[in-house]
Amino acid sequence: MYKQFTTTAFLMLLVVTGQAQPAGDVFTSEKGRFRVSYQSQLDPIAINRMHSWTLMVADSGGEPVTGANIAIKGGMPQHNHGLATQPTIESSGEGTYLLQGLRFHMMGYWELELTIDDGSAKDTVMIPLEL
Repeated sequence: MYKQFTTTAFLMLLVVTGQAQPAGDVFTSEKGRFRVSYQSQLDPIAINRMHSWTLMVADSGGEPVTGANIAIKGGMPQHNHGLATQPTIESSGEGTYLLQGLRFHMMGYWELELTIDDGSAKDTVMIPLEL
């Protein structure tokens, strides 16, 4: 009985908090060339709501990366499906980028994959989320 209550309480906490790793965490790219953090317009991130993120992109030395091309894909690997929307990313200047049109349509484990190309390096950053 106690174990069941603990599991239920934990799942409720995940629903309330809305994410596995809080915004503000720094995610390092696979080859270590870039570091990315984000701030969601929604806090906590909610299911079935369109929203935007501000991405902060820096190189391995912490300098802002400006003018990069960033492609996004994502989904729920355990369910074998992608995002329900086609988000876009545009530069906002000084190493910040606006990711628009993001919507998570169900609870569970999500991954967002950002491929960053600054003209001299190309690398991928994975952002895990538990919603």
